[in-house]
Amino acid sequence: MLSLPFLPETPRWLVVKNKLGQAQSTLHYLRDGSYSTDETEHELAEIKENVEAHKSSGETWIALFTRRHLFSRLWRAALLQFLAQMCGATAMKYYLPTLFTKLGLSHQMSLMTGGIESTLKIPCTVLEMIVIDRAGRKTTLILGSAIMSLAMLVRLPSNQRKSS
Repeated sequence: MLSLPFLPETPRWLVVKNKLGQAQSTLHYLRDGSYSTDETEHELAEIKENVEAHKSSGETWIALFTRRHLFSRLWRAALLQFLAQMCGATAMKYYLPTLFTKLGLSHQMSLMTGGIESTLKIPCTVLEMIVIDRAGRKTTLILGSAIMSLAMLVRLPSNQRKSS
């Protein structure tokens, strides 16, 4: 929340607000010099065309439900969010001190470990965003799903299962 005021507005929003100079400089900043000036100008022209097409069509949020290709994206995004919640990470976070206590840590140490985990979650999320932007969302989603699936298949040796 503290860094939000320092983030640049998106080029699309700036084009909608008719701030084309700012949109151009923001787009160049976001592309970090990896695009040439011509490529950035071409992308800005595409954004302008897209905004004009959207304005002239008069579409609203209802289009998410009435247009097939948009609804396809909507249900996939909703399903992805649902599955992210169903993997259990949030529930584990809520009960982390209890889990650590069951694993043999003292009450105070389990609370401290849970606090450290919560604190580390913030920089790890930033790192995760960088990795996802570099490797691509589809690649990281498939790889993460495969790793989670393999982790579900791992079993404890039979002598350890009985004691836990």
